[in-house]
Amino acid sequence: MSIAKLDTESVRLICSGQVVVDLASAIKELVENSLDAAATLIEIRLVDFGASEIECADDGCGVAPADFTNIVARHKTSKLSSIAALHTVGCFGFRGEALSSICKIAADLSVVTRCRSEKMGARLSFTRDGVMTTAVTCARRFGTTVKVKGLFEELPARRADLERNKKRHYTKALRILHEYALIATHCRLRITLHTNGKSFTTVALRGKRTIREGISSLFGAELAQSLEQFDAVFGDKLNTSQWSAHGLVLRAGAGRYDRCQYVYCNGRPIDAPRIVRAVNDTWRRLEMEHKPAFVINLNLPRAAVDINVTPNKREVFIYNETSILDSLKGALKSHWESKGRVDTFKQVHTSTSSCAASIPFVQTSSSQPPKIKMQNRGTSGMLSAAGVSCKAKGKNAVTSCVVVQLGPDDASKRKEPRDSTRKFARKAYQTVVDWKVAVACERLRGSKHSVVQIYSLIATTHLSPRPQSSAALSKSDFEKMSIIGQFNLGFLTCKLRDDLFIIDQHAADEKFRYECNWKDTKLHTQPLLAPFSLQLGESDEQLFIETRSVFESNGFTMLIDEAAPRGARVKVLGLPIAKGVAFGEADIRRLLSMLAKSEGPGIENDNDNTRLPSLHALFASKACRSAIMIGTALKRSQMAKIMSQLAVIDHPWNCPHGRPTVRHLGNVPAEWLSH
Repeated sequence: MSIAKLDTESVRLICSGQVVVDLASAIKELVENSLDAAATLIEIRLVDFGASEIECADDGCGVAPADFTNIVARHKTSKLSSIAALHTVGCFGFRGEALSSICKIAADLSVVTRCRSEKMGARLSFTRDGVMTTAVTCARRFGTTVKVKGLFEELPARRADLERNKKRHYTKALRILHEYALIATHCRLRITLHTNGKSFTTVALRGKRTIREGISSLFGAELAQSLEQFDAVFGDKLNTSQWSAHGLVLRAGAGRYDRCQYVYCNGRPIDAPRIVRAVNDTWRRLEMEHKPAFVINLNLPRAAVDINVTPNKREVFIYNETSILDSLKGALKSHWESKGRVDTFKQVHTSTSSCAASIPFVQTSSSQPPKIKMQNRGTSGMLSAAGVSCKAKGKNAVTSCVVVQLGPDDASKRKEPRDSTRKFARKAYQTVVDWKVAVACERLRGSKHSVVQIYSLIATTHLSPRPQSSAALSKSDFEKMSIIGQFNLGFLTCKLRDDLFIIDQHAADEKFRYECNWKDTKLHTQPLLAPFSLQLGESDEQLFIETRSVFESNGFTMLIDEAAPRGARVKVLGLPIAKGVAFGEADIRRLLSMLAKSEGPGIENDNDNTRLPSLHALFASKACRSAIMIGTALKRSQMAKIMSQLAVIDHPWNCPHGRPTVRHLGNVPAEWLSH
């Protein structure tokens, strides 16, 4: 097919689909337009959760009659005059794509507007191409109202998804609106939902509020009272001017509120995973069990931030971001330490050295393949290759493995032996070998699949003629493995064809017992003499109603009272009891938090994300204590039993605490092994 230019209609439809990808992004664009118009009141009305109609009305500056024809025109905006002004722009939008994109993919878009210089308003209608067809005089207060009907009418796949999962899209839209509600404290916000012939006010926030008051209205007074003010001003680190960070952070020891984590840059909500990770890492020095709630606004010089990265402007590039992160972490650490609510931070020492970085490499000049032998010497096992050994120190030491470097070419490239060894080890860890089984794309640790991709610890050289391709290990392969023996009284060495594996006997048995606990334990429900109502935000309550079956499968008895006020419709009639442990409201909120993070179609059938976290900890602890311990000598029949157990459980790849059950040591031809 020859290269040809796309027609204008196709180009506009493709580009519009990138700007407005779902219901939440459409509402976001309308709200940003209202905030850019200096609105102090924004009213959003959603019919049938937004699937039928979206209406956004504000009291902003309105649109002058001279600009009527340009309201929906593509790439026409009043917020940016040239590229030179992009680095100083302070508004949310600047591309002139929002209304044009919505108009292109919706069934109908109409605008009612009045600016302060006009005595009457005007009702405007447009074609899908953004051409104004009618302008009728009407009564209206100052401001603008945009009404969208039949969103994604021109995109059948997205339209079908919106109609099928409209409640889920509505919940996501509420979360986006929460971000703007928290930062736009000067603006009143009201969200009204019309469904099944009824009308509900789901969010109502007054103007001139504080961030804390906004959190109290959206998430409850309990969370608002658990937050404390955070303010930090930093020096001239960007060679331009000072920058600062302001907001609210969770008080030490306040509990679990990890769902409320918001980052802003100059008042703009952004997706900033590195900043979120920096706050979480600092918090973990204090609390290991959960992550903190926070609302932080970074006030940076506009020239140091590039906001023109993605169509939704959620991703930004920050100049000297590493230095900013270091300063922010230091300020947060000082803030939490200065409060004096704990004696000292719990320092978390994590080893940065990996197994691969500590693997000894053995040079051999002999053309004969080296023999790798397994020896059992009490609590100190040893693997030997060509006369060089790697010993496991201590009773519970994790076994190292010997890597035989057969390629002389790699040795000739070394300049500094020690550093080169570490570099080679990291590269060797990423080398994969072909096991002639199905290819999978998931890594070993934490995989939920029955087939996972495994990475070799041995560098493939010219003496390994097998092709370089992705390889995978399936659950059924555990039964096919030949058991060589037990190493260091804690690990089973096995081979599958020409590949050598090591199995952690404790982790493997622990995972089997853990899954048996889930299958064999029956949750009993204890009816409550005094049922209580859950006080939830609108988005949380809607998510709860959608995933009600998950809570009922975990032993909770619920009642949805439609006559109750929004946010208090969920009543708890019974709580689960298992293994003598009773669960309560805190467990409901933890499970709701997990469901929110894993939200998506089919989440109700995902066992890992629909189980009570407290019950997981209970079963994991019981499984760990009853499993075969390191230092226990096993008979061959016991080893075979462990291998057969790994083949039948759902997720055999790691123990409940995350420790891998299996590692691939490398490709070792059968004739090299000596038993």
